[in-house]
Amino acid sequence: MPARPIRRFLRLPRSAARIRADLDDELRFDIEMRARDFVAQGLSPLDARERAVREFGDLDATRRYCEATDMEIESDIRRSHLVEDLQADLRLAWRAMRRTPAFAAVVLTTLALGVGANTAVFSVVHRVLIEPLPYRAPEQLYRLYAQPNADGSDMLSAGELMTLAAQSKSIVGLTAFGNYGGLTYTNDNGAEPWQTASVDTAFFNVLGVHPMLGRGFAGADLPRGAPHVVILSYPLWQRDFGGDSRVVGRTVLLNG
Repeated sequence: MPARPIRRFLRLPRSAARIRADLDDELRFDIEMRARDFVAQGLSPLDARERAVREFGDLDATRRYCEATDMEIESDIRRSHLVEDLQADLRLAWRAMRRTPAFAAVVLTTLALGVGANTAVFSVVHRVLIEPLPYRAPEQLYRLYAQPNADGSDMLSAGELMTLAAQSKSIVGLTAFGNYGGLTYTNDNGAEPWQTASVDTAFFNVLGVHPMLGRGFAGADLPRGAPHVVILSYPLWQRDFGGDSRVVGRTVLLNG
């Protein structure tokens, strides 16, 4: 392996302040050398310095130009060193993996599992805690619970919901929902479970969303003996019905 130049280890990256200080030293040295030449020609030190500055030109413009140039060169040097270091590290890692393939496989597998787990956790946290809910005014949505009863249930009864709706002065809209569990969908290809939820007629209005096709639930769906109505989620519509818009009004067989 070829040895790296020793200056790679001794030379520290220059900061912007260090670059400006070095430029000031260089410009000061240049002015002093010019003034020394004029003193040798017979001028006084004060006159010599004034003439040196005058003949040098615009010090501020020169300083700005040199600073920008040095900053660009320093950035190029850092990038070059970074690429060289990365290439050397990759070569060293490759040789180490070839010498101990079993250990390398364990390390790579551990890294892959760790990265995958972190990605999954971040996705969940982003979806649940960071990304806003896809509803109207999501920051104003609240979920209400009842005091758990003897069997541990914390669901509000229909009477409690009606009382809240009638007496509350701060609740703009109120709706009820519950996890209904699974229903079995049967078609010509067999049967499959559907995960479902039971909601009331105000559910979609409270959330501020509307079905892409067809209508939401209505009061006419409530009386006993009225036809049962189901609203499909978008993924389910795409998966089981191919995104067919003619699905509206179609009869499906659920739990027989």
